[in-house]
Formats: sequence, structure tokens, C-alpha cells
Amino acid sequence: MSMLDRQLNYSAIVSAGDFLETLYPKIDYVKIAKKVFEYGGKNGWFERVNPGVKGLAIVNKDGNPVSPSVDSIRSYNKENGTNFLETDFKTKTELYDLVSDDIPLIQDAKPYLCRSHFINLNKGGIFPPHHDGLDSFRIVIPIWNTGTNDFKWGYEDKILPLQEGKSYFLNTLKNHWVVSFIDGCLLLLLNVEPTPDACYWLWDKALGGRNAPKRTTWP
Repeated sequence: MSMLDRQLNYSAIVSAGDFLETLYPKIDYVKIAKKVFEYGGKNGWFERVNPGVKGLAIVNKDGNPVSPSVDSIRSYNKENGTNFLETDFKTKTELYDLVSDDIPLIQDAKPYLCRSHFINLNKGGIFPPHHDGLDSFRIVIPIWNTGTNDFKWGYEDKILPLQEGKSYFLNTLKNHWVVSFIDGCLLLLLNVEPTPDACYWLWDKALGGRNAPKRTTWP
């Protein structure tokens, strides 16, 4: 897919808004948190470059959940001398298999998922202000310890009202940041390749057709 196609598809998505709660039902986040923390306790976590943050992959390149791919794509490329895009990571890990039955959204998005992972922030864990690229769109599912007194997701000049177990589309081309004030904040960050089929899935299944452009406007 060309960069122009990605731009057109991304523009079609964000025409409905930059921050949108999906229509998927709230998941059993307690069950998911238990599975993920138990897996990490047994197998370890990958420590990201930014302090107080670690992760486990559900989609990456080598199928190993404890993988450098949970770092930022920029850090991964710098560390490995590569020039990968988010969409170059398409292999499902055993952690995907462990949790997918409990998260209907990732079952439906499976054909379009690329580099995706659980992120575990300890007290003081941060993602500094940044913005992401056009090669994927982001869906965020807060899982554990993400109440407003424990955790903040800043988006430009706002704090987003995220609820555990719900899922949200977020336009990460705009500036955003994250900080945790408590140990064990858990998020699921999904990258989705912005193909026409993926855009149509997002509009139709995840957003219920809200303000959807005609599919013929997409490449």
C-alpha cells in the first residue's frame, strides 16, 4: 500500500473524530489482567527504553511475546539497524492465543492487526509527549489500574476519560502522552493496518457506521 493510500484511508477514519469509543462490549478486564500478569510473572517482560515501562507482545515478527518489538518502532529500528513499519509485524504470539477468546475486538481485527502489545507501567512510568506515524491506526483498551487517580492519558490539551475494559479509537497523529502514578497499570495497544477492509471494519463493526464516508472514497 502506498503512503498516499495510507493517508487517504487514515483521513477517512479521523473524519468522524479523533477519539471514539467503539461499540464492542466491555471485556472482563479482571480476567485478562490475571492472565497477562501471570504470564509475565512466569516468562518475564521486555523492559522498554522509557523508564518504568515494560511489555508483552501479542503480534510481532518472531512470535516471542518477550520481544524488543514492544519498544517504540523508532527505538526498535535504531537498536536493530532496520527500517520496519508497524505493518511489517504480523506474527501472532502465544499470548495472543491466550487472550483472544476473551477480547472479541481482536478476533474481528485479526486479519488487519500488526505490531500490538500489552504495556505495563509502574509508578513513574511514562510515555513522553509524541505522535505516531501513518502506517497504522491505534485502538487502546485500558485493562488494569487506569483510573483517573492512578493514571493519565494526555491528548493535546485534554485528559482522556478511559474506562477499564472498554476500547477506543485514537488519532495518534496528534500529540499524546501517558504517565502512571501507581504500579501495575496495564493497557492493550493495538496497531491496525489502514487497508480499505480494515477501515470498513472499523466504521461498520466497531463504530456502527457513525459518520462513515462512502467506501468508494477509499483507494
